[in-house]
Amino acid sequence: MVVIFYSVIFEVIPVFLMASVLCRVAGAAGGVNEFSLRKLLRYSSINHLGWILLAISKFNRRWLVYFILYCAVLFRLVNRLLVLKMFHLNQLILFAISGEAKIRVVMGLFSLGGLPPLLGFLPK
Repeated sequence: MVVIFYSVIFEVIPVFLMASVLCRVAGAAGGVNEFSLRKLLRYSSINHLGWILLAISKFNRRWLVYFILYCAVLFRLVNRLLVLKMFHLNQLILFAISGEAKIRVVMGLFSLGGLPPLLGFLPK
């Protein structure tokens, strides 16, 4: 990301804008009907890469704040999923886990999706 940020100096902004749009569209379209958490997080990462490229193309360092917040939310969610040994969305219903753990997983997914009251919405 740092190399991409410093390469913006050489006037390749249209390439970044096009890549940003393509990443956001591909990430959103791919994750629409997905139930595997690995694939869902993969498409989410592609979508967030598009947002980061857009921030980089605007010549500001806000992309770094966005990237740090994204990594923090993603790390917490992946850690929770590994502890619960969850690999598919339907396991939220099938597994006998506490309501608090279910809420934390759902709120983590919503935060990565960028819903307004959550932390993932702030950088967008």
